[in-house]
Amino acid sequence: MDVVWDTPADRKAEPQGEGAWLSGGTLVRSRFDAVSGFDARTGKRSWEYVPPGRSAVCHATADTDGSVLVLTRDGDGATASAKGKPCATAVAVDMKDGRELWKAPLSEPDPPRFQHSSVSAGSGVAVLLQKDDLHAVDVRTGKSRWKAALPKDCVPGRTAVAERQVAALLACGGTDNIWGDKVTEDAELHVATFDPATGALLWSAPLGGRRAILWDASAAFVSADPVVVAASESNDSDAGAYLSFGRNGRPNPPVDFSGPYGEIGFSDRLRAAVDGSRLYLLPRHRKVERLTAFDLATGDAVWAALATTTSTKATPGTNSSSRTAKSPFSPRAAAAPIVSMTSIPPRASGARSGSSPTTWALRTSSSRTRAGSSSPATPPIRQDPGPSRPTNVADAPPSRRLAP
Repeated sequence: MDVVWDTPADRKAEPQGEGAWLSGGTLVRSRFDAVSGFDARTGKRSWEYVPPGRSAVCHATADTDGSVLVLTRDGDGATASAKGKPCATAVAVDMKDGRELWKAPLSEPDPPRFQHSSVSAGSGVAVLLQKDDLHAVDVRTGKSRWKAALPKDCVPGRTAVAERQVAALLACGGTDNIWGDKVTEDAELHVATFDPATGALLWSAPLGGRRAILWDASAAFVSADPVVVAASESNDSDAGAYLSFGRNGRPNPPVDFSGPYGEIGFSDRLRAAVDGSRLYLLPRHRKVERLTAFDLATGDAVWAALATTTSTKATPGTNSSSRTAKSPFSPRAAAAPIVSMTSIPPRASGARSGSSPTTWALRTSSSRTRAGSSSPATPPIRQDPGPSRPTNVADAPPSRRLAP
């Protein structure tokens, strides 16, 4: 694979609001200070959306089929601290031309850690957190669709949208509430799914099954259908697992962050993809990353291969038919397939490393085109990593893409 085009290096960015999506022929890139659209063939920037005044993008998600990006930002013309309402406005932007389609108020994140990423989008709807209810609106018009039927004594947090269901993390129950907070100190994390057409509750279950996981544990969706959540055992602990559920809410065996297959660090937990039956991860084993497929029904690793080569040779004891390529996985690009040569590098802003890499696209020939030039470029391609290629991964949102 060779570089077809790239863009000038970015200036230093704040570690929030980052994301990249492909919608039709447009690559859309989000940063804390702007959202930009690039022609996927030439790399030429076709539009830019800049938040008003000194406000900033807190989080962004997209319904790529509907060509709508939905972001959260603070109040018009002022910083979040000046307004006192951080990330309390949702704005929909047309991914074709950057037009603002609609905006709506959101609940102030409270507690901030649990309700930080208060919007998700997909399948024609945007799900907004408003007054501790989940409201779905038409993703293009902003018109109300439904309010979710939340289980009793539950407060909603992060959400993720799929074609057949909307998934949500909830803080439920508990009795330790000496301060009168809406989420008690001993509330537990639950997961629930709702009908995307009506908001009716499909099922709900404790996230940790027989083992309670408190509401302040780091948890984020890897997939909305099937439901897969990466969650710490408590707070930001290194211990934890990928927790998945069947269509009826029955929990599957967990896939631990650490095992014979290697270890997955805190910042790498959303370097993951899911199809209907398998979870694909990049655990580090003896300083080497191996692309590893896990069966969701059993929690077992079914094959593994080195993740830094295009060789079809698998590692000993694994499925020899598996094929891998150097993966563009990143904790900030959980919504991408395992090998997506159409993605903008998730660290293009340089937020973590302090560097300023450029935006790129890849193809199989040796030609190279600078962004904005008139030289033609072949459309980027995708390469199948092996059996059961992932096709459905939830838009992930949240901080560190566990949280911004």
